[in-house]
Amino acid sequence: MGAAIDAERFNLKTEVERLERAALRAALAQSGGNAALAARLLGAVGRGEASHPGGTVRSMMRRLGVATPRPVRATRAPRARPAARSRRG
Repeated sequence: MGAAIDAERFNLKTEVERLERAALRAALAQSGGNAALAARLLGAVGRGEASHPGGTVRSMMRRLGVATPRPVRATRAPRARPAARSRRG
């Protein structure tokens, strides 16, 4: 970071957005995509005490371009086919 500042390439806004995006993705992954739970995991979001922290998280998602993680689906094992009957008679 110091080198970027010295070279006048540092952009605080970009770095803050990068941190917000990473924290938001981690909280959403841990909460299974539940915005209200993600808000609790993140602590103070928005401008302080939000009346609806899940809404604040959804606003952050739109602003930062973060999609809701898709739930992991359990995969089924293929069904075993019944054994073929012999036609001896």
